[in-house]
Amino acid sequence: LDAVSPDAPAWLVGSSMGGGVALDAALEAPERVAGLVLLAPAVSGDPAPDEEAYRAATDGLTDAIDAAWTAGAVEECNRLE
Repeated sequence: LDAVSPDAPAWLVGSSMGGGVALDAALEAPERVAGLVLLAPAVSGDPAPDEEAYRAATDGLTDAIDAAWTAGAVEECNRLE
């Protein structure tokens, strides 16, 4: 931020991990950030998902996708996804 906008808050743009970095920067130094444009940002500090709850919520769909992928059944994997 010092290099691109030393005298004013800057807009931060990021996607995926870059979005997570932008979000972390805004939380660390909110006075330096004018705004955020985020596309599917990663979120630091997010707890790991509960695998059993995830499987139950998707009625085992994730297991079927994994099985299709492992078997090399690409069309079935795509259909399930």
